[in-house]
Amino acid sequence: MSNENLIHIKLEYDESLLAKSDILYLESNLLKILKSLRRYHEIRMEELRLKMVLSKKIKLVENSIKNLKLLIPRPTIPKIIREETNLIEFKEKENVEESDLEEQLREISEKLKLIK
Repeated sequence: MSNENLIHIKLEYDESLLAKSDILYLESNLLKILKSLRRYHEIRMEELRLKMVLSKKIKLVENSIKNLKLLIPRPTIPKIIREETNLIEFKEKENVEESDLEEQLREISEKLKLIK
């Protein structure tokens, strides 16, 4: 290298000590950050491993439930009871619709009274 490419800066003793201490603090902080990143990586890998284990266990439980559903006999509901249930549901829906209609009529009549 030629001397033309070199740059010299004169520092006072106090300035050089301050620069050295700043560099040492910077190195120390970088090492702490690196340590934290490594710890994060370890924890993240453990989390992913545990998620995989949990996922496998959930699939096992789902399969067990499906097998149980296949094994358990389905109850047969007699036709009469099914018809009665359907009739009751229909009446309930009808009552709800009637009360809904009555409420709407009441609201409309109230609005008409306010307009007059």
